[in-house]
Amino acid sequence: MKAFEFYFNPGTKKELAFETFCFEPENPQEKALGSLYLAGSITGKEDNGDKLLSELATLIKTQYYQPANESPESALKEVLNQANKLLTGLDSKDRQISFFVLSFKEGEINFSIFGEEIKIVFLQKGKISKVNKAAKKEPFVFKNIMSGNLGIKDSGLILSSDILDFFLEKNILEKIISEKDSKQIERILSKFKKETKALSGFCLLLQSEAKSSPKKNAPDKKWRNTAAKIISFAGSLRFKKSLPSLSFNLKKPSFPQKISLKALFGSLKNQKLPAIAFWNNWKKRDVFSVILLLLILLAGFFMSQEGKKKEMDSALEEIRQVEQLVSQANVLIGQKKEQEANLILQQAFDQISLKIKKSKAAEEEAESLKGQIREKLYAINKVQINTPFETVLKLSKDKTDLIPNNILCQGEKFYLFNSMSGKLLVYDSEDRSGETFSSETNLRFGKIFGEDQIVFINSRNQVFLFKEEGFQELGTLVLPSSGTQFQSFEVFKNNLYFLSYDSEEEAFSKEIIKYSYSGDYQWEDPQVWLKKTSKDSISISADGLVWILNSDGSVRSYYTGLFQNEIKLKIFPYLKNITKILAPSNLARLYLLETNQKRIIILDKNGEIIKQIQNDLWTDLLDFAISPDGKSIYLLNEASILQVKI
Repeated sequence: MKAFEFYFNPGTKKELAFETFCFEPENPQEKALGSLYLAGSITGKEDNGDKLLSELATLIKTQYYQPANESPESALKEVLNQANKLLTGLDSKDRQISFFVLSFKEGEINFSIFGEEIKIVFLQKGKISKVNKAAKKEPFVFKNIMSGNLGIKDSGLILSSDILDFFLEKNILEKIISEKDSKQIERILSKFKKETKALSGFCLLLQSEAKSSPKKNAPDKKWRNTAAKIISFAGSLRFKKSLPSLSFNLKKPSFPQKISLKALFGSLKNQKLPAIAFWNNWKKRDVFSVILLLLILLAGFFMSQEGKKKEMDSALEEIRQVEQLVSQANVLIGQKKEQEANLILQQAFDQISLKIKKSKAAEEEAESLKGQIREKLYAINKVQINTPFETVLKLSKDKTDLIPNNILCQGEKFYLFNSMSGKLLVYDSEDRSGETFSSETNLRFGKIFGEDQIVFINSRNQVFLFKEEGFQELGTLVLPSSGTQFQSFEVFKNNLYFLSYDSEEEAFSKEIIKYSYSGDYQWEDPQVWLKKTSKDSISISADGLVWILNSDGSVRSYYTGLFQNEIKLKIFPYLKNITKILAPSNLARLYLLETNQKRIIILDKNGEIIKQIQNDLWTDLLDFAISPDGKSIYLLNEASILQVKI
């Protein structure tokens, strides 16, 4: 896919920010998911729109290329669910947001869009078609996914609403969308220098190349609504509306002219069919040929039966082999070698799952054995399914418009906020009272900072302290470089630690930045505490050591910037999308959040499993916090705080 990006007078309108992003796969795992193209536009009073766009793009790119994602469409579903959790907290009165996401692999595209300021135009087989968006204002969330094909000569144009209107007014839309040379596009636009001075917006032109075209034998798939349920979190409301219809100029399919059966067979009605002289011609037939045919049919029948018998024998042999592995694991369990038994049982589980997938022979016996293995794995891995819980607080959309995606706990008080919003709810569970506070800017990161104090960092890297009386601005953090972007945040002994990367580098290399506390709510200039960590690092926590969680579930610990240990989890159920780590300094435990499988994993700090808690009723786990005594875990699930007693 070729991509041309054009910006029209960026920065001329202070209230408008826009940007486009193009991500190409860098390794075999990413190549399986294809390329990713994004475009965003924010109109509002705040001057941090470009930061918000960059954060959203980084989130989408990071989540899209997770190892657990199996296909572009499934990856996009998960990505948009994660993005919606951030987007639902934005106040529509302060800003208007539009965002577009498109994945591309071998001619197949999947895309989603919301907002009024971004328009989409496609050129298919020489015909221009526009994807219409509804004029009414809707929540800032992705809803459904659209899918289709881009042929070799097809193009897609994603652009600001004003830019589209200008192209239509000057009758140059068709020239631009069909042009293959960026310099030629610049020549076309150069004819309208005076008119374009008043414009501010972007244009992203995508053109399918021959090497990425669909297979020749593949059907010509038209655009379709996949009815993918990109569920957006908004209290108890779940959006399931379809995307607006496409105004493509597709020809109606033509069918062969109907042929009347009467017309076809009417001429035969009065005709006398010739008699079949079977008996008369019997002697002329080759009796041997008939017998041979019967023998061939019988042989085929017996061969078929023999094939089924062999398939059944093979299936039973595979089951016997798996049973032998289970027997080996049982011996190891008796010897209290549970880690070794765990690995053998996982091998047995994989083998029996593969057997069920490739053959239906002895399926009932195989499924029964698989269930037995799963139960043993649950026991060894200390999985507590249907974990009991209590509801501490359930927010009502009628009483608050805060859609939290972060939770902090200190004593009996809970602090709920959305990283894209400036609102904070403080809830006291002892007297069951709550109060909402508002900041003029968003609360991107937040951590406990002393008794009844929270330190917040916004998207402009400003530091705020929250006390009972409200917010107090403390200053702005100095960045190591202009491209520094923070991804995860921790506070230890009043020092600030950030997992960060440089967005100006082609290959993101992540590092840990430390701001040492100098007293009186001030911090020194940044120092690179850890120069280089895995690009798959996603979350950090600190207890004297700094713990870094990677997307594959591995955890590394560092002391004074030096590597100490690595925990590689061989855990069941297998990890799919782990998102957060907590390592409380007063507890000898690590806590990991995995949203996909609705669980919290509790380890000791050597990596041994203490417990896994899980419940299918936790429909949308967003965040979690640990009570100071470690006896309770508080889950932020949708708009509720749930308590699990450990």
